Amino acid sequence: MSGGCGLNCEWNRRWLETYLFSDVFIPLCTNDTGSAIGTAVDAMRHFTGNAKIK
Repeated sequence: MSGGCGLNCEWNRRWLETYLFSDVFIPLCTNDTGSAIGTAVDAMRHFTGNAKIK
C-alpha cells in the first residue's frame, strides 16, 4: 500500500482486520511523489518514444 492511502492509519488497520491478507506492508515515506514521477515518465514515453530516466 502506498501513496496517500498508505498514510491513512485507519484504512491500514481496517485492511489488517479484514484478514484478507496475512500481512500489510506500508513502505517508508509513503506519499504521492511516485504518481507524479510515473505520470511524467509516461508523458515522456508518449511524446518521445523513450521512457528511460537517469
